[in-house]
Amino acid sequence: LPRLPQTQEEAHAIDALSSTPSRVYVGFDATKSLVTSGGLSDFQYLHFATHGVIDSQNPENTGLALSCYGPSGSLVDGHLTVSDLERLPLQADLVVLSACRTARGELLFGEGLMGLTRGFMNAGAPRVVASLWTVQDSVTRELMESFYSRLMKQGKRPAEALREAQLELREYRPEPYHWAAFVFQGEWQ
Repeated sequence: LPRLPQTQEEAHAIDALSSTPSRVYVGFDATKSLVTSGGLSDFQYLHFATHGVIDSQNPENTGLALSCYGPSGSLVDGHLTVSDLERLPLQADLVVLSACRTARGELLFGEGLMGLTRGFMNAGAPRVVASLWTVQDSVTRELMESFYSRLMKQGKRPAEALREAQLELREYRPEPYHWAAFVFQGEWQ
């Protein structure tokens, strides 16, 4: 997968907006074991700025790409799957998936849509922001900074903050491809 140079800047910009204790995990620190060990269970907001990976053949393997290397350069499992997510004890009020196609999944007869949003909601997250299509790294950073500014500085509800951030981005990037990819799912209040 290609590098996403804007994701680290995105993470640090969001961290700077926070008035409560927060942590940024990037590079070797952004690991599957951090997420699956419960290391993120106490945070109000979880923000993943990475690649989304859709697996149509095995929908339970749809996931997020986290660090695939340890600090020593050794290979580690960095594929956080829907199956992994469903076993997490999450307390987060909101999960934001700042990655490509994270709102998508495979429609399974009798089960519904198997995807990342469902995985996080099954783990206890009442709200998820995810994307419907491939998004550009730099434009996504702009959208997310605006979204979090409204959420954390102005006290807007997540759905309202996302809508306003999208409308702002639309003013100078009018093509829907740039501003309309992200959708809010879950409890709107």
